[in-house]
Amino acid sequence: MSGSAIIAAHSSSWAAALVRISPYTFSAIGIAVSIGVSVLGAAWGIYITGSSLIGAAIKAPRITSKNLISVIFCEAVAIYGVIVAIILQTKLESVPKASIYEPESLRAGYAIFASGLIVGFANLVCGLCVGIIGSSCALSDAQNSSLFVKILVIEIFGKTIMTPADVAENLMPKVVNEDVETSFERLIQALRSSKEETVMKAKKEEGISSNGEETEEL
Repeated sequence: MSGSAIIAAHSSSWAAALVRISPYTFSAIGIAVSIGVSVLGAAWGIYITGSSLIGAAIKAPRITSKNLISVIFCEAVAIYGVIVAIILQTKLESVPKASIYEPESLRAGYAIFASGLIVGFANLVCGLCVGIIGSSCALSDAQNSSLFVKILVIEIFGKTIMTPADVAENLMPKVVNEDVETSFERLIQALRSSKEETVMKAKKEEGISSNGEETEEL
């Protein structure tokens, strides 16, 4: 009797079918999505930024070196996806065959799967966002060099889209054995701290860029 026939014989619901899928399968899918979709987002962003940068550099070659930061931001998305995949892989543990379908094992597999999905698709959106803003930054800088710093600040905020995904990825495997209220409080606390760090980083980058621009004018 095939596996599908066995599932149908025991229960006809989708929930029962999903429960019979090994948690290692969910974990592997989450890790693969974390890498694959992150690389897709990075490649898409580099394609968008690179095409505009190469075209605008024909008329204004000076923009090439400065606007490479947009390409670096996009590449960082792919690197981050690989790092998260490695971290998720380290969370896999050997479980006795009799305990694979225990609730704790299933929750752990679902947590790794959800972490991979969150990080992968957040990085996809982040790569597109940074790519589009980087493209606009290159074209604007070619026309007016004073716009570079202003658009760079916007790009930094676009880059931090993946910060909530980082928080969720770190907390998801830890909340498997916690109650909902405690997990929610930890998530809110982490999001607040990450928001404060993002604002401070943007202010710092804006100050450094402004000082550099004043030095060039002098």
